[in-house]
Amino acid sequence: MIKKQEKSRLSVFKTGIVLVFLSLVILTIHLVIRILKNNSSDNNQTQIVNEPENVQDQDTSEDRAWEVYTNEEFGFELLIPRLLTEREWRDQGGYKYFMRFEETKFSVDKGVAVGVSDSNLGSEVKRLKDNLEKEGAKLVKEQKTVIGGKEGVLLEYEPEDVGGGEKRVVVIVENPPSVYSISTAPEQIEKVVDGFIFL
Repeated sequence: MIKKQEKSRLSVFKTGIVLVFLSLVILTIHLVIRILKNNSSDNNQTQIVNEPENVQDQDTSEDRAWEVYTNEEFGFELLIPRLLTEREWRDQGGYKYFMRFEETKFSVDKGVAVGVSDSNLGSEVKRLKDNLEKEGAKLVKEQKTVIGGKEGVLLEYEPEDVGGGEKRVVVIVENPPSVYSISTAPEQIEKVVDGFIFL
């Protein structure tokens, strides 16, 4: 009988070891499958998550380099490049207000200038043409335009001297009682004008 009990204990012990071994094998297989599934789904999720970020970065990277400047006193809002230095004058050069956003060593884009005067559209266009001609700039394009629902004039200038400056575009628009003159480089005038709003 003692032999039977020993055999029975040995049999139970062997069965226990086999069950523990099988449990470990099943657990290992389950973990391997789970890890492979997680890696596979992580890769898919990473791709899905990264694609919108990349698209978003492409769409807004240019916009991140621009900011809105608001002037409530003279009633306008303007889109300008970031990292420019602001300089402001009052009652000088025929303007009751003149704001210049100048390039710095950190800025990527060109400067922008805005002048506000009390004249009318025709007088301001003539005055600017005369001033720019005196400065040695040659008018290469003049056309009518619309800004913020108001009629305006676009004047494009280039220096008569090849090394005498850079090309500029001036857009003049009247919103009574004031006339607004916006000046910048030709390659960014469209963005600046599209971002100009009367308040």
